[in-house]
Amino acid sequence: MARASVVAIGLLLGSMWATASLACDVPNEPNGFPDPTKASEPEMVTAQQGVKTYLSGMEARLKCLEAAKDTDKYNDSVAQMQKVAGKFNAVVRAYRARQAG
Repeated sequence: MARASVVAIGLLLGSMWATASLACDVPNEPNGFPDPTKASEPEMVTAQQGVKTYLSGMEARLKCLEAAKDTDKYNDSVAQMQKVAGKFNAVVRAYRARQAG
């Protein structure tokens, strides 16, 4: 009986961790970035705010995934954050180069 209880508890905890990782919300990615060859400063600021909001939501997701011990989803989320930040940084560099003349 005691062994069956330990197995049941283990299965319950495993399913709770799996359910917890499913509950870790995925924020919406920013809806594209402005064309750096034409963008105005307010457009760039709006894009920056969108990226900050997205990254903040992803930080909350990472905490949730860490608590759920879901390493695969955690790593995928970090890679997605890096991808979005990289795209935005390329836009910012091009925008700044245009501003510099």
